[in-house]
Amino acid sequence: AMSTIHPLANVDSKAELGSGVTVGPFCHIAAAVVLGDGCELHDHVTLLGPSEFGRRNTFHPMCVLGTDPQDLKYKGGPTVLRVGDDNTFREFVSVHRGTEVGRGKVYGDSTAVRGVNSIGMSRWGIDETSITAVKEAFRLLYGKRSEQWPGRTSGALREIEANGVFGRAREAARRDRDREQFYKAADRK
Repeated sequence: AMSTIHPLANVDSKAELGSGVTVGPFCHIAAAVVLGDGCELHDHVTLLGPSEFGRRNTFHPMCVLGTDPQDLKYKGGPTVLRVGDDNTFREFVSVHRGTEVGRGKVYGDSTAVRGVNSIGMSRWGIDETSITAVKEAFRLLYGKRSEQWPGRTSGALREIEANGVFGRAREAARRDRDREQFYKAADRK
């Protein structure tokens, strides 16, 4: 089957697309990206590389995959993102390439990637209470509550700010020294 690329999508001529790939409007696919057969990109998807995606992966709006690692140890070396078959990447998900040169980051088959990276937060030493609060904030902002749709965002933000953990009250109390200690502790791990 032929691939379908929306006229408002930006696909680099050096990107490799398998057969039956569907690329929606406002998607961006960079040069060092390989997409397997039957992948579907909804609108506003960004795929950077080097990245390799297997067959029948689904990418929902606003997800970004294959960007440079966020790890502070990453110094610009050649890394890659490898993804298997039949995975689903939900809205607003970001998946970065691996930090370690030569190894890359690998996602297996039939995985749904969405929401909050609680495993990554645990690795950084963030306490369980804070992780639970982030998950709750995510649920408030992005959970299904169709009856409250028109005022959902502003109401959710008011509720998050009122809880004292991640609201403006917490931000005002944060000091630069706290950030420095957090990053020093992370570097020791």
